[in-house]
Amino acid sequence: MTIREHVGKRIHLYRIKQNLTLEQLAILIGKTPSTISKYELGKISIDLDTLSSIANALNISIQQLVDQPSTERKKRRATSGYFSLKSRYFVYQYFSPMR
Repeated sequence: MTIREHVGKRIHLYRIKQNLTLEQLAILIGKTPSTISKYELGKISIDLDTLSSIANALNISIQQLVDQPSTERKKRRATSGYFSLKSRYFVYQYFSPMR
């Protein structure tokens, strides 16, 4: 799931909890209902100003819209980078004589 899709699902969830229709949320933030629908489906990206407007209209913080479950973050970290697939690391230290 992309961040756009995740944020869209969160917008949809909080909009439904507030008993708002697409049209009502669209009026509150100055967008069209089709644009709100595209946000919720993750088809288009949301700029920060619009994200802030949506959060204010839904009476929530931006963090509630963008936070991801920690398991997804851990999964991404564990699978990226050269050393992520290694099971053992060796550290060597060299001391050169001082003159």
